[in-house]
Amino acid sequence: MSATTLATLGAQALEKRDWPTAIAKYTAAISQTASPLWLINRSKAYVGNQDYTSALADSEAAFHAAVSRSNRKFMAEAQYRRAVALLRLGRYADADCVALWALQLYGPGPASTPDDETTQVDSQGNYTVRKESAAEKIKAAMSGLDKKAVMEVSEVRNRMVAIQAFRQQCLGALERLPESDPSRKPTVSKVPAKNGVVDTQTTPVTTAAPEAAKKGANQTAAKDLRTDFYQSTGQVTLSVFVKGVDKAQFAAQFIPDDDPATSSAVLLNGLPVDGQDGATIKIVLGGPIIIAESSARVSPVKIELSLRKATVVKWNKGLTGAPESVTATEAGATSTVATSDAASTSAPAMAGSTADETRPSYPTSSKKGPVNWDKLTQEEDDDDGKDVNHFFKKLYAGSSDDQRRAMMKSFLESNGTALSTDWSDVKDRTVETKAPDGVDVKQWKP
Repeated sequence: MSATTLATLGAQALEKRDWPTAIAKYTAAISQTASPLWLINRSKAYVGNQDYTSALADSEAAFHAAVSRSNRKFMAEAQYRRAVALLRLGRYADADCVALWALQLYGPGPASTPDDETTQVDSQGNYTVRKESAAEKIKAAMSGLDKKAVMEVSEVRNRMVAIQAFRQQCLGALERLPESDPSRKPTVSKVPAKNGVVDTQTTPVTTAAPEAAKKGANQTAAKDLRTDFYQSTGQVTLSVFVKGVDKAQFAAQFIPDDDPATSSAVLLNGLPVDGQDGATIKIVLGGPIIIAESSARVSPVKIELSLRKATVVKWNKGLTGAPESVTATEAGATSTVATSDAASTSAPAMAGSTADETRPSYPTSSKKGPVNWDKLTQEEDDDDGKDVNHFFKKLYAGSSDDQRRAMMKSFLESNGTALSTDWSDVKDRTVETKAPDGVDVKQWKP
């Protein structure tokens, strides 16, 4: 099947919110052609499937694919998808910085502007931008557009307004964090690291990695392996960056704690490090995890562990100490295999999504069996958002050109607090911000 046909099927699945099918179809299409649009759409599907780490990787790969084609529109959209993934990962300062870069690309200015957003920090390194200043950025970004373009309803203008609303969400979440929270510190770079397209196919790979890649990886010491981690309330994603891992030889083994259902350390077998093709390294995690709800996945550039926390607490770090090599005797004496075949090769979704499907298992008199109220609440929230969006889309679609201009002008100038359809009323005045009852509007001062 051609890449175009596969991508069309992926788009249809994406429209139906069938995330696994969309991911599978786009993965097959991308294996033939790394289109920035397809990578962007697969990133959307990953967000829907709650695999935010893969969504971030796809958005970054999409950015580089767009740069190679000199496609500014896709560069901007890739940065926006990157911001969405960072927001879902709880990295609020990073998400706002990347959203600003997306705004710059949608605007008329040069694409290669200085990366000064991440320098807006205090003496502790905390991001200092606040919601009150966000509106100024959108006005500055649109100031270069001619008057006709500003007043006309256009895709670019609508996108910029949407990103402005997204920034309000990022900054609102940021302001609610404690001062010591690491998510207050921006750590991203304007141009993401170029790691290539992430291989997320679930079919087993039987061919070994190229010898040149193995040889280079063999020289890396286990203690020098680069690691990274992201976390949510109950989930941790830990990445160990190592190239040339043979999926046929790789296995992840969790070392049980006193409670055999939990683990605080993992053995990664079959790694080309320390001058060996099949070394075993031990990683001590930043906290205990539930073995049955955790998994591992191999890509060309890293090993990714999706871990379900045993307790709902925030980890200070992903691992304790550096990775260390262990002998086969040490590994055999202290560990038990806890990963399934699917988990030890490639799992396209977070382990937590499976856990959400199976709990709770409490007694019930319902004829339909136990009800997962958490899932129903989440679906209800999604439906609420969809209904609101549907209402505004319907209102906008049925409006005249003057009404649309009035809606866009009033929404933008009031910082999203007012919406008017009367063009004769708003065309010659500035629409003031109308704060909700009990809230005072304060002028932001840099």
